[in-house]
Amino acid sequence: MRGRWWRCMAVWAAVALGPCGAAETRAQPIARLGAVGDSLTDEYAEESYGSYAKNWPRLLLDLRGVTMGPTAADAGLSTWGEPRRKFYQDNWARSGATLASARTQGQHTGLRGGIENRGVSHAVVFLGHNDYSPSGSIYINVYFGFWSQAQIDAAIEARVTDLRAILDEVAGRGAHVVLVSPVDVGATPAVAGVYTDPVRRDRMTAVFRKTRDRFRQLAAEYGLVFADGFAYAQAVLGPNTGLRPTLLVGNRVINLRLGGAASTNGFVGDSFHPHTVMQGLFASFFAAALSVTAEPDVAPFSESEILGAAGLAYGGADTLASQVPPARQFLVNFECRGDFNLDGVLDDFDLFDYLNAFFGGDVVADFDFDGSLDDFDLFDFLNAFNAGC
Repeated sequence: MRGRWWRCMAVWAAVALGPCGAAETRAQPIARLGAVGDSLTDEYAEESYGSYAKNWPRLLLDLRGVTMGPTAADAGLSTWGEPRRKFYQDNWARSGATLASARTQGQHTGLRGGIENRGVSHAVVFLGHNDYSPSGSIYINVYFGFWSQAQIDAAIEARVTDLRAILDEVAGRGAHVVLVSPVDVGATPAVAGVYTDPVRRDRMTAVFRKTRDRFRQLAAEYGLVFADGFAYAQAVLGPNTGLRPTLLVGNRVINLRLGGAASTNGFVGDSFHPHTVMQGLFASFFAAALSVTAEPDVAPFSESEILGAAGLAYGGADTLASQVPPARQFLVNFECRGDFNLDGVLDDFDLFDYLNAFFGGDVVADFDFDGSLDDFDLFDFLNAFNAGC
């Protein structure tokens, strides 16, 4: 009874004292998109598999008209120079990059220059996969149980230190930044085919999960949009002990455990990099993340569009919703924590939508990320809502 009374009082206070109408808006058009990252973001066209596959930046450019600036050829050059190669000026991602090498390469300072001098209004930071490369010491030592928890934690914190240095350059410069947590590479056919014990791979999954949690904390600290790439990829591919063999996209079967040129494969020939359909899912996921601070929204990709980009015919029905949760479940707007419905505006709809989610038991109402819905989530949201952005 007491808990219900406190809930009612808290809701009354929010309605009485909270925003009325559109109290805050920060969304703006995407004038130019920038990125730092590794081979998941660096243009596939630079690689051998680029002859038959496209990745998420290319798909956003082709299907949504987003620009990342001119190519080197457009500027009358043969190359932009390292770490860039010859495609889009403000896609600073470089194949093989780690968080540390991205700093050495100057990806972050390059992106800062784009924000300050070339009109980059939105940016994506998507790094960390190569820090946990299956051929590296961290993956090997964790998989085989050679490292203590203290050693694992130290390795994670070293990556957090590198990420902080990157964010120091690109956050707070006037662009809206989406920070994406790295995906668990152990779910790819290439890695699972070598590290065959799913229980041991779960040890590395725990490292990716804790890295995700630390990335999310930094997103909150710097006031960024956070996109949980780790959880999204796991929702698509499944857990180590039950990796999903296929995915139905537009009622077409995509083979998640196969790599090769065929567009129905989940991965390209190295069985590590996602093929076009899988990259299309991420492009749509990033569209949703960018739309948190973009006005007008970047429309998510339809299943027909994703298949069409891969040269596949639509199978006559949308089928993803029954297999993969909506992007909303994996996004948090730390630019404005009270913006619960992620529309770039703090208003009464955020309050009503949160209350509906909370009292309906929806996982997205877990405001403090502790894995349970309780009064602390309600009070934390109401505090954020009343505080404004």
